[in-house]
Amino acid sequence: MEGSISRFLLLVFSLLSVVRAIDPFTYDNDTFILHGEPYLLRGGQMDPQHIPHELWPDRLEKARGMGLNTIFSYVFWDQLEPTQGSWDNTGNNDIAKYFRLAQEKGLNIILRPGPYVCAEHEWGGFPAWLSEIPGMVVRDNNKPFLEASKAFINRLAEEVGDLQVTNGGPILMVQIENEYGSYGSDHEYLGALKDIFTAAFDVPFYTNDGGTQAMLEGGQISGVLAETDGDVYDGFAARDKYVTDPTSLGPQLDGEYYMSVVVYH
Repeated sequence: MEGSISRFLLLVFSLLSVVRAIDPFTYDNDTFILHGEPYLLRGGQMDPQHIPHELWPDRLEKARGMGLNTIFSYVFWDQLEPTQGSWDNTGNNDIAKYFRLAQEKGLNIILRPGPYVCAEHEWGGFPAWLSEIPGMVVRDNNKPFLEASKAFINRLAEEVGDLQVTNGGPILMVQIENEYGSYGSDHEYLGALKDIFTAAFDVPFYTNDGGTQAMLEGGQISGVLAETDGDVYDGFAARDKYVTDPTSLGPQLDGEYYMSVVVYH
């Protein structure tokens, strides 16, 4: 009996070793792991669509010179698909080119495609034509919205899918939604988004929410790493306190560390 248990445990550990060997980017309880080695993620936000594409090499070199090893990047749906079904990947919208340049400069990528990205961009990055679709309700378990979001994510994956770390590229992780817990708690919607992302990408996913119980519980997705933004100390403590699903736990990451207060005019 003891021999059978030993053989079973050996098989389990062997399988875990195989998974680790074929998964180029993963994590355990407290560490990100890249190609089998601990990876201290030193990241900064720099969006290609906010920078003239002629300046991308200069800005990426400066980011690397600052000591960063990872670039967090929003992509804005309204600029990539200004009219429904019409995709623009030229100039500042050539996301794949930006990611390739980042890799050439020694930088990895955390992709933040939304579909809602941030309040600082018009309508959170949603294209205006969404408002013309009958029955549309954004950020909701709404068939028209999910169909449009799926088409967008799939088209984006066509552009950058071969740049995932699983294909030798720089994309390490993909964020699902953004600070959804500050907006709602529709977990059917979040689950539907997870299905869309899982079909399109094969790197780890994470969520990013504020460090309160309501925000974390509202934005959490089972099986997806839960992270916080804002104050490091309060956010990390809140994540450990309020996220109880073990499939959403892992190393701590501050998804947006605020250096100053945003003032709107």
